[in-house]
Amino acid sequence: MESSNPLKSFLLDALKDPEIQDTLKGISLSALKEVSAKPTEPEEDLTMMAGCLQITGLARQTVYQHVNNQTIPFWKKGGRLYFSKKALRAWIKESAK
Repeated sequence: MESSNPLKSFLLDALKDPEIQDTLKGISLSALKEVSAKPTEPEEDLTMMAGCLQITGLARQTVYQHVNNQTIPFWKKGGRLYFSKKALRAWIKESAK
């Protein structure tokens, strides 16, 4: 089926060129290496209020006070509070000094 869009036809034909395919593979591999080289926090590190209470041993109201004062590591997304377990442990150690 021929495309009536000349740009689309040109691009589809160009993608059949082995040299262009090799270039695209190289770009893709380079981008994948760059992304995988960046450290990311595993999802297991994330917790919500219940996990924060368990890790810190604080009362819910106390955690809300820390959030309000921005003295505890947290972030909000979609109206929900999220905490990094690693950051909470570091915060506890720092607070104990």
